[in-house]
Amino acid sequence: MNCRLIRELKRFNADNKLLLTGTPLQNNLAELWSLLNFLLPDVFDDLKSFESWFDITSITETAEDIIAKEKEQNILHMLHQEEVVELSPTGRPKRRSRKLVDYCEEHNGSPDDLEKLINRTQEEVVKERPVIEVSMPMDSEVNLKLQNIMMLLRKCCNHPYLIEYPLDPATQQFKVDEDLVKNSGKFLLLDRMLPELKKRGHKVLMFSQMTMMLDILMDYCYLRGFKFSRLDGSMSYSDREENMHQFNNDPEVFLFLVSTRAGGLGINLTAADTVIIYDSDWNPQSDLQAQDRCHRIGQTKPVVVYRLVTANTIDQKIVERAAAKRKLEKLIIHKS
Repeated sequence: MNCRLIRELKRFNADNKLLLTGTPLQNNLAELWSLLNFLLPDVFDDLKSFESWFDITSITETAEDIIAKEKEQNILHMLHQEEVVELSPTGRPKRRSRKLVDYCEEHNGSPDDLEKLINRTQEEVVKERPVIEVSMPMDSEVNLKLQNIMMLLRKCCNHPYLIEYPLDPATQQFKVDEDLVKNSGKFLLLDRMLPELKKRGHKVLMFSQMTMMLDILMDYCYLRGFKFSRLDGSMSYSDREENMHQFNNDPEVFLFLVSTRAGGLGINLTAADTVIIYDSDWNPQSDLQAQDRCHRIGQTKPVVVYRLVTANTIDQKIVERAAAKRKLEKLIIHKS
């Protein structure tokens, strides 16, 4: 409200004003009020009064209960349905996570360091972290540097092959077999979901933050014989167009693997009616923009969104942080 842009805009005399913004809700009430004040200065004339209408400093369980009741009464309408699918970490990812936690505690001297690390914002850079030098064994490709423990924990939740991918001893190529599925709780779930979705004639968009994760998902598709398309930030425009055309027009291509950031803008994938968010973004708007590739003009079918979350891990922390950012939106945007 104190920026030069707003001051200059308010000098214009206009009978009608229309505001187009790419952000559904601003970062805070003051930013939101400044836009409303520009549109309707007579109604929104005092910031303090506006803030008193939405006292977000005293959000209590009572307020959350009210929101829940409003949802039940269909006062808050959702454009799509989202299911959060919680998984338990098992096998190699669980052991790997435990080792990372133990290592962090050993080298930092406090069991609380990892929790503090997780609770930092994603923009902060973890500096002067210890680095483990790993010799390359002949039976696997290892990608392990403990400079950013948070990223390694995210990789553990997504798939252990992001850290250590076994190689075929005969060919020295990546070993793609049933262990690819058995070593990941998320893959075990996908292995039950995807064949059923394909059988029922659905088309699926699958989003991940990591392009390396898309590589492993491609290996899974080859293993199961699924025809798929792919889109990430390194692809040329012509390749993007070709992959989108295949997905939208070929009934056999039922799965589209997309990196969340590259697939968040400018593409229309209304052929899909199911979205799977493999791993979540700290910024809730990134995931929303990604899944809205289904919600474009021309969509004729109801869309269901599945979000995969490994319980009691960094996965859950990210989802909780994103939900906190949307709390303001939940409290303010409603029918009246």
